[in-house]
Amino acid sequence: MAEARLESLRTLETFEAALRRFAAIADSTVESATGRFRMRVEALGHGVRRAESEVDTLRGLLAGDAEGDEVETSFRLEEAEDRLERIRGHLRSVEELSEAYSRSASRFRSTTDQQLLVGLAELSRATDLIRHYHAVHFDEARPGSSQTVTAISANHIPAAAPVVRSADDLPSGFVWIPIDQIEQSEFDTVDSFPKIAEEDMRQGLQLLKAELLPFLATFRGSSVQSALAEEDRRAGRQPPVSLLEVYHAFFGRQDYVYLTRGRHDTHFRVTNGRHRIKVAKELGWAAIPGQLKDLRADG
Repeated sequence: MAEARLESLRTLETFEAALRRFAAIADSTVESATGRFRMRVEALGHGVRRAESEVDTLRGLLAGDAEGDEVETSFRLEEAEDRLERIRGHLRSVEELSEAYSRSASRFRSTTDQQLLVGLAELSRATDLIRHYHAVHFDEARPGSSQTVTAISANHIPAAAPVVRSADDLPSGFVWIPIDQIEQSEFDTVDSFPKIAEEDMRQGLQLLKAELLPFLATFRGSSVQSALAEEDRRAGRQPPVSLLEVYHAFFGRQDYVYLTRGRHDTHFRVTNGRHRIKVAKELGWAAIPGQLKDLRADG
């Protein structure tokens, strides 16, 4: 049964990755076509200017009675004027096509962005459900095994914790994990932040405390990620410090904080989220939201 759930989870994660790749390819294709239109318009505009310059020169020769064959100059002028009109006509056609494409591309992007958010939200809901179900039953083969995911609640977290809330206010499968119960040597090797700048991570944690957690505690809609994206748009937030990015970092499909503790261990070991926990500790937090596997509690 566990293997079936994990296979379903992998399938959904693969589908999500494919959906994101489609969105990236579609966006790249639109950008590429827009760029080609822009380059063609610029090239034709340059051609128009050159043709205009040639026409002006020939007209000047005829007006000034310059030495030479007046008939030949008139013939060359007529050709140059015809060429100028053809280039101008081509430019107008390309500009009209470019404007029509831009309008269609804008509608396409709006539709795909909206549907992408809906699709990713549904995938997130499904993967979160499977992951939560798997977490609650990770020791289902042992009769009488306790369900560790709900074992650490607000009652076990120091009252001084500045962001402690009941585990009921966190997404399904997540709990508050006391930082003082984490093996402190885990942070000795954290001396660089290769993925996200330390200051951005610090701001992200503050955003988690000040806005994301209160938002999640009161949200009653069907698509939290769409709602967060809209909140970010209204506030002008950009990744990596945005509600949606912080949500992905703490409650997303595969990058959340995850800890384990063996039957004979006194402290938790960090499987994922070492940098976030270190920054939270520096901010004075007593606990951090995440998921865990606590064999000691089961023992």
